[in-house]
Amino acid sequence: MDVLVVDELCHPSVVLLVRGLSRQKKIPVVSLNHLLRSTEPKLPVLGYLYRVVEAYFLNSVDAHVHNSQDTARQVLALIRQELPAVVAYPGQGSLVV
Repeated sequence: MDVLVVDELCHPSVVLLVRGLSRQKKIPVVSLNHLLRSTEPKLPVLGYLYRVVEAYFLNSVDAHVHNSQDTARQVLALIRQELPAVVAYPGQGSLVV
């Protein structure tokens, strides 16, 4: 396997697996980011919990593919370091950020 692409929306079920792969550095992991659950309206405590888990996941991958500039900004606000990233607009080409 050359690279593992993980849909960010399924991060709760794969966060520990991805973290383990990232630590081993055997398979690069790329997060496909459509929408961050922590940005959806909900009770404040749920938003906090989503931010914690999403940040943990997003910080454990090697690169990001975003569906919009807005999603890219939201992810950058959660991660500790800037990682390789690209905005791939649905149905169009890509723009490297």
